[in-house]
Amino acid sequence: TKIGPRKGDNAPMAVIELCEPLAENAVKEAEAAAKRAAKEKAAKEAAAAAAAASAATAAADEAETVAEDTAAEEQVAEVAEAADTDATDAADESADETAGDDKDA
Repeated sequence: TKIGPRKGDNAPMAVIELCEPLAENAVKEAEAAAKRAAKEKAAKEAAAAAAAASAATAAADEAETVAEDTAAEEQVAEVAEAADTDATDAADESADETAGDDKDA
């Protein structure tokens, strides 16, 4: 703190004080703030990881549902193809019987 010129030679004067307890408090506050920031960062990272895991689970569930739907569609297509084949075979047999009846008459 400047206190004005010294009497006699007019040299500038100042008071210098050492404030060790204040410095210790400042260091403690800074350390506490750093710890809080680290905890907040870890919490945010954990939340982001949980969100990513949740999204991955949802995507896996969606993929499983799509796979099940695809399998069901394939089964329906196979049944439809089998039914179509049976209908074609029945029509062929009926045509053969009709042709055989015409030949007999």
